[in-house]
Amino acid sequence: MKSIRPSTRITPATQPARRPLALRLGLALGLLALGGCGTLQQSSAAALSSSQTESAPEASATNGKGTPGTTAGASGTSTTPGQASPAGADQAQGSRPGQNGDPDGSQQAATPQASGDGQPNASGPENRAPQDGTPAQARQPSDDTNTVMPDEGIDPGAVPAPYRPANLPELALTPPLMYQILAAEMALQARDLDGAYNTFQSLAAQTGDARLARRATEVGIVAGALPEALASARLWARLDPTLPEARRALDALLLANGRVAEAEPALTRELKAARQQQTLDTAYPALQEKLLNLPDRQAAWALIQRLSAPDLNNVAARLARARIAFEAGKREAAADEALAAHQLAPNDIEAVLASVQLLQPLPGGRQRAAALLDEYLKNHPNDLRALKAQGLLQIASEQNHAAITTLNKVQSQEPDNPVTLYTLAQLHFQQRNYAAATSSLKRYLALPADPQRDPGNAWLFLAEIAQAQADLPAAIEALESVPPTSRQHFEAQVLRATLLARQQHRPEAGMAALQGLKPASEEQRQMVVVARAQILRHAKRFHEAYRLLDKALKTQKDPTDLLYDHAVAAEGIGRFDIAEKDLRRLMKARPDEANAYNALGYMLADRNVRLPEALELIEKANRLLPDNPHILDSLGWVYFRTGRIDDAIAIFQKIWLRLPEAELGTHYGEVLWAKGNREAARAVWRETQKIDPDNKLLRDTLQRLDVKL
Repeated sequence: MKSIRPSTRITPATQPARRPLALRLGLALGLLALGGCGTLQQSSAAALSSSQTESAPEASATNGKGTPGTTAGASGTSTTPGQASPAGADQAQGSRPGQNGDPDGSQQAATPQASGDGQPNASGPENRAPQDGTPAQARQPSDDTNTVMPDEGIDPGAVPAPYRPANLPELALTPPLMYQILAAEMALQARDLDGAYNTFQSLAAQTGDARLARRATEVGIVAGALPEALASARLWARLDPTLPEARRALDALLLANGRVAEAEPALTRELKAARQQQTLDTAYPALQEKLLNLPDRQAAWALIQRLSAPDLNNVAARLARARIAFEAGKREAAADEALAAHQLAPNDIEAVLASVQLLQPLPGGRQRAAALLDEYLKNHPNDLRALKAQGLLQIASEQNHAAITTLNKVQSQEPDNPVTLYTLAQLHFQQRNYAAATSSLKRYLALPADPQRDPGNAWLFLAEIAQAQADLPAAIEALESVPPTSRQHFEAQVLRATLLARQQHRPEAGMAALQGLKPASEEQRQMVVVARAQILRHAKRFHEAYRLLDKALKTQKDPTDLLYDHAVAAEGIGRFDIAEKDLRRLMKARPDEANAYNALGYMLADRNVRLPEALELIEKANRLLPDNPHILDSLGWVYFRTGRIDDAIAIFQKIWLRLPEAELGTHYGEVLWAKGNREAARAVWRETQKIDPDNKLLRDTLQRLDVKL
């Protein structure tokens, strides 16, 4: 009896959400940028003090004329469908090839999207983005250049250019006033945003100073107190009515508070002015971002349709409509708007990429998107963004050979693009071109060091490639190359220990290597326990493995993360009742844990019992984690058990080229054998034997069927 489906290790649940203040910073930054608020970093006391000595009004021009300060953290970029995003921010995503698709149980359905720069997002179970702390063999490297936002986004120490309204009140900086301003600034430094806001708003109302009103607006936004921020913005716009930034902040906050009727007249005036000034191409992207602040996306969609009615022959207007429609869930309307933009400007790459992205979710959309890209590339054969989008689309359509050809064109123009190199390695791996995959990874590792990229991911991937070729020494060497600074270093050492045990055929060698590790967290301690159990199971010491995990399970405060491995160990000693109990307990704790449904369904199918229930469980796993090779393997196996041999063959044909794993090959061969395709079955089994010469399931299957290779 073989073991339950090999699965991703179940790591501890994600950390609790951060404090609401930090979670609201994204909205705050967007509003500040749209509103033109200067900064949360300039001291109000310093600003007021400087106004006492400044005689030249030009001191206020910096913030008032379109050069805002560095508002509360990092500036963000918002990407419309097809719009450029920071280089490398859209990563080709990848879990470990040859292992179950999502080691932390968080894997999502693979629906590749066109990244902002067209960079292929190699999705699918072998191509998902790495998450910190998850197994990394086929992870996509990060080339993200986005600035990291500070914890609370406020640095009161920095002093940008002062904001000096044209109509300042006659205001003496008296000791009581100075005291209140300093108290508000100290509250801000202490993260007492409520106290800081109340003081700034009160002072602004008392003094009529627009600078204090602006400060109150900024603090209200960052605190997530949008109604209060709106009140401050109204005051600011009233005190400095000629400042465009004040008006824009007010408009943005009106929308963020759902005040569409109040905001619409001003937005209409802005677009009218943009038509007169022929600046619609910049006005519509700004309008789009404002409308995305509306909590009600349906209202945003209705509003942009009204506002843009005179501009339907403008590409930027159509693209903004496409983005808002998409956000409102109007997928067909979004695609129609993007296609309208493309029809207006067939050579506009933004319209092309938006159309490609928004067509894909629709029935037949991938074919239409591919035709559109092909037509564009006839006239622009070297357009990098279009080539990257084409590669992405080919990956999504499982046209891996074509994707490799396309990405080679990309690489010829960008030979040192880490995302392209890593994606090519993944594609070559799936095609079992291990030499080409290794070459791409070595070129990736030879790139100049970048703190945004963890070389440990590539070394783990090289170890996986070596294991696929049954080259344990090379795999161990790759794991030993993971630098101590890598986030993957501990995992690499754990995996090295399991391979040492296999290489030397001595469990003690692996156990000794594990003994020398120093886990720094509960997750790492559990990783070591699971590795010990795996070593024991591989040595056929199933009862010892079960006792080890049983003891660990009973000593954990939250044993959920060990339930899967405990079930595997229980099944290994024939205690199917305990295995089923563990898996159902895991399902209850984590209803979206696809591995649990898949494992129980496979266990039933492999024992040829309760097959309707087995099929139901595996189909649920497939819905939770679509297109995962291990789940599809289980689905093919239950089809075989229920007599649906042709359906089983169709599934195995699809996944065998993607996942060169001994268990899958053994199943595929048996299904072909049952169908009467004896030579095809032998060919698959021979390939399987190369992957894992000592695989017990393969040996047992060949013996049971009396097959000689």
